[in-house]
Amino acid sequence: AVVSTQSTRNKERYPIIFLFLTEEEQIRSLRYLKSALDWQRLLCVRFDRRIDREYARTHTIGEILESIAEGERRSWTEAFEGYIEAWNAAWKFVDRFVCMEIPPLFRSLTMTPSTPLCFSLPAERDEGICPLALVRYLVDKHNQFLNKVHEILRSRVEAIEPEHVENAPKGKSKQAAKGKSNTEEYTVPTHLLKEADLIVYSGSDHSDLISFLQLQVEQPLHYPSGTTLSFHYDRIEQHLIDEVLIGKPLIDMEVRTFDYSNETRLTGALVHLRQRIPQLELPGDAKQAILKDLGGLGRIRSTMHVLEICIGFLAATGGTLVQQLPGEIWLSDYVRNTLLLTDCDDISGPTSAIGKYTQLQHVVSLWTLLDENLNVDPFKDVLPKYKKPLPPSFSTILQLSMSELQLPILLPTFKDMILTALNEGGGNLGDNIPIKEALNYC
Repeated sequence: AVVSTQSTRNKERYPIIFLFLTEEEQIRSLRYLKSALDWQRLLCVRFDRRIDREYARTHTIGEILESIAEGERRSWTEAFEGYIEAWNAAWKFVDRFVCMEIPPLFRSLTMTPSTPLCFSLPAERDEGICPLALVRYLVDKHNQFLNKVHEILRSRVEAIEPEHVENAPKGKSKQAAKGKSNTEEYTVPTHLLKEADLIVYSGSDHSDLISFLQLQVEQPLHYPSGTTLSFHYDRIEQHLIDEVLIGKPLIDMEVRTFDYSNETRLTGALVHLRQRIPQLELPGDAKQAILKDLGGLGRIRSTMHVLEICIGFLAATGGTLVQQLPGEIWLSDYVRNTLLLTDCDDISGPTSAIGKYTQLQHVVSLWTLLDENLNVDPFKDVLPKYKKPLPPSFSTILQLSMSELQLPILLPTFKDMILTALNEGGGNLGDNIPIKEALNYC
């Protein structure tokens, strides 16, 4: 070994070398953090809300790269190659995502062009936790390592500061002492991260680091007669500080998660949309006209695809700075003039029934209409714990009470609550709470 990490003396005199050698196997992957982020960002921009989970599970990354236009393929390939390096070097150290343990089947995965696409799309469930956990690990490791280095350098400043105070010219002592630390800290969000911000201490084969270490050998004339090699440890440590660590920022993780098509309820987009734009129900005759105009399932499905893109943008527009958006804007105008989407005549065409009847305040009603006509079982995603049969006595009482209930108002509202709050994305309600209390969530 270049330096024995068991040596208490060397550990105390050269703590940064000791820290580096102790964690080198983990920090060598940090150089690929930006490539991993770039790869995930490329995929999110290209496929967000445009593919479903089944597509991502049945298509490999190699197939995706082959489908990319020739002019773009080089940048995509370079980003993926960096993602491969990051994954295969760091994934063995990742054992959980927040409080969730990574399943053993996922932990044993090696990243190759044959890997399913879903392992590159960051999300907070299923395979999506893997790319999200990988990036979070790299960011956390980068920050933890730099914080340890800054702590060591600050302790050195505190140790030498009294000497500078005593010997330096009046008024300049503290400034001189602090100037030796170079421990100023600043933070960069992941979307502004540059290659120069990363901890990179050698080429991929470590040849330049090895060459530098060879120059620092204090080799005796009678070597190799059994004398142990010694090094200029002070020069090595200063090289690590000056050339590798100083000036590197801490990283603030801001990673865009991926939304699959056909999972709008699970992502909470409809809830966010209602908060931005108060929603109204489409009139019955408008719904009939829209379904008649769309005709078969193919056009309903393509219209739903465009509508989910609209919902995603509307739910996120303005971030936390915008509380509400005007609901009187026509959906066709929003699609054509704001999103600049083309080839969606079923929404923005001159004779489109959707264009005639639908404003932004009707988007959820339109989405529900299309979803009901696409799904044979609208309750297929409701968790089993909420599907227990009613006791016969309860069913009898309910049937006798139906004439006293305002069903045209109650049923759509209650159905929306069931589909939104009782699935995997929101199934936190107790399965034994009274119906009256459950209505508070509508």
